[in-house]
Amino acid sequence: MKMKKHLLLLTFLSCAATLAAQHNGKRLWGGVELGYGLSITNTPKPYSSAYDTKDITLNSLKATLGYYITPSFSLGAGVEPRSYVHGGLNMVNLWLDSRFHPFKDKKILLNGSLGLPLFLSEKDNRKIKLLADIAFGYELFSIKKIKIMPQIGYDYCHYGALKTPDLGVYSEAGADEKANHSIHCLVFKVGVIF
Repeated sequence: MKMKKHLLLLTFLSCAATLAAQHNGKRLWGGVELGYGLSITNTPKPYSSAYDTKDITLNSLKATLGYYITPSFSLGAGVEPRSYVHGGLNMVNLWLDSRFHPFKDKKILLNGSLGLPLFLSEKDNRKIKLLADIAFGYELFSIKKIKIMPQIGYDYCHYGALKTPDLGVYSEAGADEKANHSIHCLVFKVGVIF
């Protein structure tokens, strides 16, 4: 499994280098987004009664490289380290990023992403099943070709419960239910797009 993740990361980096080499100044873009999220749910608890999802916060830093297929629609890929503080989830993710600008001036942005974890912290043996986010952004201002774009959105993380060899699966679900949990966050991001 680790080999597949390493190959996936290597493929992403080589594609990014190829796109950068073909940069024509109009369609290729890059960006860095700093994100902070607040959990908006309080059930179910992630894996133990010691943690409640209402206390979880999200910290992330995503670097993305994209290409405008049409003047208003872009597809891209990104790498992001993220941490769910008080939830015990620390990971590095690969994201597929889609962006749509409904108006020609490109000041308004609708952004959607799907993620795949590349690495989890060593002590974490949960299985991440789905990472997704959607956001709405607005370009505050630009300096030359650099744009500052804050966003507000929703982040979703779906994962299997923590497993340990001695204790089995921690779950508040009944014995007949799968031990799956999710974290729902309201996310604030600030992007620097170039």
